[in-house]
Amino acid sequence: MKRTVLLIIFYALPLLSCIATNRALLIGIGRYYPNTGWRTIHGDADIELLKPLLKKHGFKVNTLINEEATKDAIIDAFYRLLEDCETGDKIYIHFSGHGQRMEDINGDEDDGLDEAMVPFDAGKYYENDIYEGNKHFIDDDYNWIITRIKEKVGATGEIFIAVDACYSRSIERGEYNAEDNDIPFRGTADDFTFDGKIPNSFTDMSLPKAFGKGAKLFVVTACKEDERNYEYKAATGKIYGSLSYCIAKLLREDADFNKWSIFFQENRYRKLKIFQTSQHPSITIYD
Repeated sequence: MKRTVLLIIFYALPLLSCIATNRALLIGIGRYYPNTGWRTIHGDADIELLKPLLKKHGFKVNTLINEEATKDAIIDAFYRLLEDCETGDKIYIHFSGHGQRMEDINGDEDDGLDEAMVPFDAGKYYENDIYEGNKHFIDDDYNWIITRIKEKVGATGEIFIAVDACYSRSIERGEYNAEDNDIPFRGTADDFTFDGKIPNSFTDMSLPKAFGKGAKLFVVTACKEDERNYEYKAATGKIYGSLSYCIAKLLREDADFNKWSIFFQENRYRKLKIFQTSQHPSITIYD
């Protein structure tokens, strides 16, 4: 009898080591470092909303909130995620905060601008010898990390990235049609430019490559490039990011990324009346 039990354990161990894990990295900023020029929003509230819901679905959750979410800390968190993830893992990555377009240095953008997520310690404007853009987290910074994670979790894994920010160049110039004039919004119409003085740290930045084979990757943003990303005031009076609150609704039912994809592709989010009518979440899928 003991020999039979030992044999079962022996043969089961390799299978147990291959069990996929649900992992989540949540980054949310509401209050930015003083004098960076960024207004207060509610990205931190988004993380408090999503974390317990993800845990109910078995996700191992790592969070970076407000002062924890510096650029260096965000990069370290991505490195840890890359190190920890295994074949078949299901990964959810979330950023809630400000977004900004930034002057393209390496010529990979047709419009001459990179999209940047704004960490806690990033300034809004270029100031020579004070803030020169090195704390912005641009797509060139994280493209290769996502590529490596995609390859590592493999074809049996899935990655869902939600960006509750805004990179629009016209969000403060478009028609304001929110039902509540007190509703905050995210992002800025001001592009970050280097005033002709590109720091050395940017001159050797490599070109991002197309995502390779591996996990199915879903990327959803809170609005299109020419739209404003409004926050959402819940019935409780608390304010959240509109995309974050929408995903919280989805998480109360399931954590099926493929179903979520259809939800956004077919504009089913309209039934929830979370997003302003002028705001259209956008999803892109990389197989």
